Amino acid sequence: TSDLQEEIQKCGVNFMKRFHPNLPKSFDVKCFDPFPIENYVNYMSHVLQPRRLPVPHVNRDSNTKKRAKEDECLRKAENSEIAKQVEKLLFEMYEYYGFCRDCIGTENDLFHKSSKKDTS
Repeated sequence: TSDLQEEIQKCGVNFMKRFHPNLPKSFDVKCFDPFPIENYVNYMSHVLQPRRLPVPHVNRDSNTKKRAKEDECLRKAENSEIAKQVEKLLFEMYEYYGFCRDCIGTENDLFHKSSKKDTS
């Protein structure tokens, strides 16, 4: 493996173990852009149940500090080739990313205009 692959693996994308490329062959699998998350929460509001026990909010640097995305190394112009390599490796290493890339914007995208039922 390359150094870049090792660095990607260190990011802890272990949730990828939940996706298998045969899943869409057995189930009607949908996708959605997770940002903003409120779209999904609203979509699932009839299924999701309120917490029975309140959980106190814990302030962490990760949820209180504003990100300066333009300062992140992969977003800097001088690192655009590395960013392309990372994207390519994500598609090669994790089938989930390819599924998302191919699904977002199609009729299987929960929030794409062609997948929404006309309610007027």
